[in-house]
Amino acid sequence: MSPNSNPFLRGYQNLRIDRSLCITCEDDCPPVWRPLHPSQAHLTDDQVARFPCVFSNDFALITEGQDIPEDLEVQCQTEGVVRTVVYAVSGDDFGQPVHVGDTYSGEAAREVVRRLSFETGFYSRCWEISSAHLTADAGRFLAELADIATPSGFLFVAFRIPYSPAIGVKLIATPW
Repeated sequence: MSPNSNPFLRGYQNLRIDRSLCITCEDDCPPVWRPLHPSQAHLTDDQVARFPCVFSNDFALITEGQDIPEDLEVQCQTEGVVRTVVYAVSGDDFGQPVHVGDTYSGEAAREVVRRLSFETGFYSRCWEISSAHLTADAGRFLAELADIATPSGFLFVAFRIPYSPAIGVKLIATPW
């Protein structure tokens, strides 16, 4: 079953949070966005924001109050100042990467992920429906719905079950 025909998928999948730094330089160039190097990932936002740094195309290193190995420092040819720390929430939308939004704290980003993960207590339920349970007219109606895009406003989705004559029905947002 392809991802586009999976009736159980809803919302964004594979949500993740990426911490990045908004860095400006003295020469009035546009800001750049870089992650901290893994060796400094333990630094808190307060130890990063508004501090001088050096950066490369791939990462940034805070210079004030930090010991930087020489092999890392030579990779970073540009100096700047971290203006703010941003937590980007990203995910997949039917297999396509998507940027969901930015927050200014890890806690806020985790809350966005929690809410988008449908941890609300309301879940969709699915049943397989065979001809033994329906009238012929009802079976034809569901089969027709399974073959088209479900009209908006319906509180269920009908779908074909691969390699089976049965039709599945997904109820949307059932509270039980």
